[in-house]
Amino acid sequence: MVQLSHKEGLIDFSHRFMLEQRFAGRYSSANEIAEDEFPLLKRMRYMVRLQISLKGEEMKENTPYSAM
Repeated sequence: MVQLSHKEGLIDFSHRFMLEQRFAGRYSSANEIAEDEFPLLKRMRYMVRLQISLKGEEMKENTPYSAM
């Protein structure tokens, strides 16, 4: 996981990048009663978060804010 943060005016931006690997169960045919194949799947995830202070120009402890 990599997380980057920066500020543009009154808005704090946070970016998070994640690379995941996992085994996912699937059925090899419609006649199977249990999952019998477990291929390794990979995916990349990205999240962006914006925070805006509702009181003042700085984010301090106990400052009300809005996040998206």
